[in-house]
Amino acid sequence: MIGVALLLLAATAPADTPPRCGAVALQAMVARYARLTRDQDLKALSRLYGRNGLLIGPGGAPITGAGEVARFLGDFGGYVVTDDALTVEAIEPVAGGWRTRGHFSQHGTTPDKSAYAAQGRFTADWTCANGGWRILRMATAPGETR
Repeated sequence: MIGVALLLLAATAPADTPPRCGAVALQAMVARYARLTRDQDLKALSRLYGRNGLLIGPGGAPITGAGEVARFLGDFGGYVVTDDALTVEAIEPVAGGWRTRGHFSQHGTTPDKSAYAAQGRFTADWTCANGGWRILRMATAPGETR
């Protein structure tokens, strides 16, 4: 499925798209997002949102900008993420960038050392500017992954 999405992205990207803004770079950035989550590198993770990036979590309240995203993620102190995966099922052009859609799964332990597992769907709008990819909007919805 991801190969088809990458072919679609490559086929619809402008001919002058620099490699750092191409399909392979976007797929690498999605993998980096999952790795940063697993490693709990909140500073690097929140920087992907830039000044105006928007995170919409399960509660539905929008969290805007790197600083607010860092504060929100900091509320999960004491949680340990042992595995985090984002599986991209579709990549499509949208105004100002590209949209990735797919599912996520995450496992770890809570502050009281209880195991947890979370899964659901995600939609992320990305833009490539200032030398790399940034998140315009990321929304997650817990539940079934298919």
